[in-house]
Amino acid sequence: MRARSPSRRSRTASRVRAQRPSASGWATWSRPEPLFRVPSSEFRVPSLTRNAEPGTRNADTIEHVTELSFGRALDILAGTPPVLSAIVSNLPRSAHDERPSEGAWSPREVLAHLLHSETTVMGPRVRRASEENNLHFEPSPERPPPGEPRQMSNDWADARAINLLWLRQLTPEQRAHVVHHPRFGQITVDTYVAEWAYHDLDHLRQILAVLAADLYPLIGPFQELYAPPA
Repeated sequence: MRARSPSRRSRTASRVRAQRPSASGWATWSRPEPLFRVPSSEFRVPSLTRNAEPGTRNADTIEHVTELSFGRALDILAGTPPVLSAIVSNLPRSAHDERPSEGAWSPREVLAHLLHSETTVMGPRVRRASEENNLHFEPSPERPPPGEPRQMSNDWADARAINLLWLRQLTPEQRAHVVHHPRFGQITVDTYVAEWAYHDLDHLRQILAVLAADLYPLIGPFQELYAPPA
């Protein structure tokens, strides 16, 4: 005689019993539901076959992933200027030159670097690479002394708006152009644009770390939940 499998109700009850709080907290933990879901097809990673035949499933998937990542990079590049402007506008003057940890950059230094990169390094390099294939880049020029934070933030936002105009016009052929970086070797324009967006987020994190460093000593036992700002 076949043993009966537990009913759906009994299985549910078992899970509930297993998750009843014990003296030290919950006995088991369930992963929370994500805030939003993205179709699994968008996360399908194709084999990186550069010579895939046009029109084949593999070639179509590679193109889809590239378009998706490029669009997300442009969204970030368009979205960070207003975020940074809001932060800098409310940044206490005393925090302009603060560093959250030893060796970290101050907000003034971060803003000077972002402006220099946008107008002298990243912006001109990527635009030139989109117009000419197989470029060889020289090492980056030195950054000029930092200026006033709000003015640098405004100048950076203006330069970003100009750069976005031509970035949005790039063709797949232009984005496939290769540049030869003095430190990192061969890089496509697509990769450079993705790094450009990540560069924004990383330096935004540095400025936020200064604000977090002021609050961290005040949160008492909640420090256990967070790593110290760095």
